[in-house]
Amino acid sequence: PFPEPPSSVTAVLPDWHHVCLTFSAASQEARYYMNGEEVESLTVSGTIVTGGRNVVTIGNHTPKYKNMYFGGEMTDLNVWAKTLSEEEVSELYQAGLCS
Repeated sequence: PFPEPPSSVTAVLPDWHHVCLTFSAASQEARYYMNGEEVESLTVSGTIVTGGRNVVTIGNHTPKYKNMYFGGEMTDLNVWAKTLSEEEVSELYQAGLCS
């Protein structure tokens, strides 16, 4: 399971921000990016399970906070089949492809 986002991942409202989370199963590492730059990396235990009745939740921190929903707007949501490199995240931000 993923830990809560670190306090270094904050957004100043009402500005739009490019936020990216990558996860490498091989290294068990999650990396948080804000506006194309890495702001935090964490070691994460566990695996991403696919198939069956698994549910992906975006915009609600579950199961700890079942009714704590994201109170903003998300656009251009992308899910990739690989772990993006720091350079790829930066290129997406610079190109405006995810904003």
